[in-house]
Amino acid sequence: MPGLFLIYRVYRMDKVEEEPLSLLVLVTVLGMISVFPIGVIEDLLGNVLAMFIPPSSLIYIIIENFLVVAFIEELGKYFVLERCTWDNPAFDYEFDGIVYAICSGMGFAIAENLMYVFQYGFETGIVRALTAIPAHAIFAIFMGHYYGASKTALYFGDTFLYKRNRKYALLVPVLLHGVYDFVISVEFIVGDIIFVALVVVLDIIALLKIHKYSRNDKHI
Repeated sequence: MPGLFLIYRVYRMDKVEEEPLSLLVLVTVLGMISVFPIGVIEDLLGNVLAMFIPPSSLIYIIIENFLVVAFIEELGKYFVLERCTWDNPAFDYEFDGIVYAICSGMGFAIAENLMYVFQYGFETGIVRALTAIPAHAIFAIFMGHYYGASKTALYFGDTFLYKRNRKYALLVPVLLHGVYDFVISVEFIVGDIIFVALVVVLDIIALLKIHKYSRNDKHI
């Protein structure tokens, strides 16, 4: 429910024109399906990494959080986003990038959370609904912003900004995701405090940013 609610809220913030429902459903469903290949790749890379670096070491935790989990998950969500929307005629305003990215990100987050519920119980799902799902929404907002900005730059013939924003559309969410997961992985009381502070700060920043992006929407 939180994932669907966030899709709806961002969808309603698109003030210029409504996006095709069929496209939004497609991106959301493929975002959900992407959980399975992403999970297989993560497990494989995690096992390979454990062959060379002790899983309890700080180096392992950093590499796993940033290069295995964050990178693979954000790459999967970005792949769904790009394949479904980049050449679609409905992608004609910059804010559309955020709407589509939210669908991909929330699709992934919903399916991931359901898997956690089946594995660890309803209580785990409740906690993740209040932390992990909003976090995936934050990552998606930044992904969608840079994704939309890259389409705008391409429309105006700015090759430099186009290439930079395409890179940022993946790298910025990976960085935020990696930091989020790393803070969770640090098992001491200060880590818990930092985690709560991080969630609050990211929520505030994302809320301010998305309202700004909605107001300053551009035709592409």
